[in-house]
Amino acid sequence: QRSLPKERERAKRVLATIVLAKEPLRKHILIELLSFSPEEVESTLQALSSVIPASIFDADGELELRVCHKTFSDFVLSFEDSSAAFKHLKLVSDESELRSFLIESKEEQNKLIALACVDSICHFLPPDVPRVVKHVRQSWGQPSGVHYALQHWLEHLEDAGSNWVPIIPNMKSLANAVKVAFKSLGRFSGESMLGGNKALPLIENLRCAAEFEVQCIE
Repeated sequence: QRSLPKERERAKRVLATIVLAKEPLRKHILIELLSFSPEEVESTLQALSSVIPASIFDADGELELRVCHKTFSDFVLSFEDSSAAFKHLKLVSDESELRSFLIESKEEQNKLIALACVDSICHFLPPDVPRVVKHVRQSWGQPSGVHYALQHWLEHLEDAGSNWVPIIPNMKSLANAVKVAFKSLGRFSGESMLGGNKALPLIENLRCAAEFEVQCIE
């Protein structure tokens, strides 16, 4: 029973990330974006299988995580509607328990997704260059958490509420610069220069930019 609140919170994060994603997510991308183990994500998806059937294949034959119907997305993102249903069905005993089950604020969830995105960029750029080289060569050109993060973290921040409006223009400039820098890093991926003098400053600048993004969101 003690683990139940953690399971509820994990289910909310997984569900919110899938529902609010800017494009359908593959399972491994969801795992890369969230701070849960593959086993935890897998068990959560199994518990949510009635509403996230994960039976839709993309053009590459990979399973995409989608909710059963858009009306369900609208329902879970409306705290008013979902809480009314829980109360009507008498599924919970008190208000605090009710809130542990439901997504109270899609703005807060978008902020958490934006933060998860920039965290994934940071993890892609560890301090030791050999690991960066390994990451780039293994994942460049393939769908991954860091590619989703690069494309969509700012969109999630824009959807995180009016508090972020003042910094969005600066964040947009930074996001564009980071995208350009990552493309340059991708061009280096098949060359020995990735670990050389030209790539090192680029990797360091990217890491600093990603860490700055984290600080701004936190």
